[in-house]
Amino acid sequence: MEIVITTNLKRGQVGMKKYKLTDNISFLASVMRQASKASFVFVLLRIPLEVIIPYIGIWFPNLIVRAIGESVNRTHLFTQAAILGGLLVVLSLVNQYGKGIVSAESAYVRMKLTDMLNDHLMDCSYDMLGDKKVMQSLSQASQRIWSNTGFLVNAGENTVAFFSAVAGVVVYLAVLSKLPFWVILLLIAATVVSFLTSGFGEKIRQKRNDYFGENVSRLLELSSEMSDAAKGKDVRLYQMHPWVNHYYNIYNKKLNREYGHIAKWNFISDSIGTVLSFAADAVVYLCLTAFAMQGKITIAEYVLYIGAATGFTAWVRQVTGLLQRVWKVNGDLSCVRTFLDTDSREEEQGQSIPSGGWVCAADVLKKGDPCEVEFDRVSYRYPNNEKDTLKELSFKIKAGEKIGLVGMNGAGKSTLIKLLCGLIRPTSGHIRINGVDITSMERTECYKLFSTVFQDLHIFPVSIKDNIVWDGQVDEAYFAQCLEQADLAEWVSSLKEKENTKLVQELEEGAVNLSGGQSQKLLLARALYKNAPILLLDEPTAALDPIAESNIYEKYNQLSAHKTSIFISHRLASTRFCDRIFLMEDGRIAEEGTHEELLKKAGSYAKMFEVQRQYYV
Repeated sequence: MEIVITTNLKRGQVGMKKYKLTDNISFLASVMRQASKASFVFVLLRIPLEVIIPYIGIWFPNLIVRAIGESVNRTHLFTQAAILGGLLVVLSLVNQYGKGIVSAESAYVRMKLTDMLNDHLMDCSYDMLGDKKVMQSLSQASQRIWSNTGFLVNAGENTVAFFSAVAGVVVYLAVLSKLPFWVILLLIAATVVSFLTSGFGEKIRQKRNDYFGENVSRLLELSSEMSDAAKGKDVRLYQMHPWVNHYYNIYNKKLNREYGHIAKWNFISDSIGTVLSFAADAVVYLCLTAFAMQGKITIAEYVLYIGAATGFTAWVRQVTGLLQRVWKVNGDLSCVRTFLDTDSREEEQGQSIPSGGWVCAADVLKKGDPCEVEFDRVSYRYPNNEKDTLKELSFKIKAGEKIGLVGMNGAGKSTLIKLLCGLIRPTSGHIRINGVDITSMERTECYKLFSTVFQDLHIFPVSIKDNIVWDGQVDEAYFAQCLEQADLAEWVSSLKEKENTKLVQELEEGAVNLSGGQSQKLLLARALYKNAPILLLDEPTAALDPIAESNIYEKYNQLSAHKTSIFISHRLASTRFCDRIFLMEDGRIAEEGTHEELLKKAGSYAKMFEVQRQYYV
């Protein structure tokens, strides 16, 4: 029986590809092998062992009964029994040891799948983070991986259990093959019907995957509203928790209703399988007893067939019991692969590897350091938007020049920065660094050219040193110099754990939280340590007062000597030290010049500066 799941490959499109159950099993096997080769080897080894060990068990009584009936020599009988018993002990020990390995490493598969999601997310262009359907696909995949009720909780053990049960059904059916054909046909029919009726509920769940994903995402978002420190202030001061609880209960009831529907059909599936199993058992036992009484089979054969029939039934029950999990993991893996098969932005635009191969950052720097930057008729439109955010934008920045980028919210300043450093690609036009088009560079190589500080300050819950140095290769002397230049050295030295002090108190016991100014200095130290040829500051001081912001920008100015730099700010006075200032309006550069030149023009820049001076000067 072929089970297929329709999935989403292109952004915002559904039903582009179908995953077979066999393909998902092959995919899971590959993941298990990558997650732990030792565990994977024992999974493969234990599948036959799980069948062989009980198989020896049903032959043992047959051997004894036959020996008694045929008056076999005791020594010969004891020798056979000892060999079988010793083999059984050895195989059982190996199986038990393998079970310990597989169980101990059970989390590795889920961790590997999560790594694959993260790797693919990092391989996708930045603008995909704003695509609701793509992010919902990622959220659903993560939820499926870390659900504690599915196949993936212990993928190794469940794989052994399922495939050993399938093998057991085949082997034990072969043992019973000497029975009348109609008895075999009855057992096969009961098995097939159990297979076809298994997992009704999980099949319904797969068809309703989008519905479940949307409502689970809503529940998680509402839960975060209550626990998030920033949002929690409004929730408490405005007494919004009854409103949050109201919608939480609505979505929860919808999910519970669906889960109840799934549980009902799973119960029906289980009941059908159980009834068929008991009915087949009863018929087989009656037949075997009648055959033995009629002398058609010996007592030894009767003992063997009874054991085989009992074992066959146990294997069938194990298969049908696990089929629900198999159907569920089929849906889970299809959900994971849906995200993994989502095309990146460049692939959708049909970009291919340049004929001369990818250009490295080192090749760009050979043409000059600091770097020259050029935008040549660059336009950019965000996915699902009807208008371009940037429109035919053209300018050149000389090597080592400092540019101030100012303008109202929505003018396109942040979009320009994202385009320049390769987070997103132009809809049309060309961006060149030292004459090299950045589309001829892989994203990771392009990133090497930039030290950046963005307006959303994110401090990670690791040590101060790890927040600054990410590649693990620490130049201690240069690290100390960066702390000194960022005015952090004295504060860091006053801490008990020095640069190894953990940050983000809410997540790490004994950690410290940084003030806004300290966060700015930490990110300055990170940018200094990277020491890239182009420095980009995208309103990192928006939350600071004007004086503090001006001081921070002056600090960046002092430390960015011999670097091409772009400074973005709402406050025009903060960028007056720049060589040139670009005023952006509606996706274009409306005015350009030094601070003094722009004031003399008495245009939009001068008017904005005059308005701001009343508040900040």
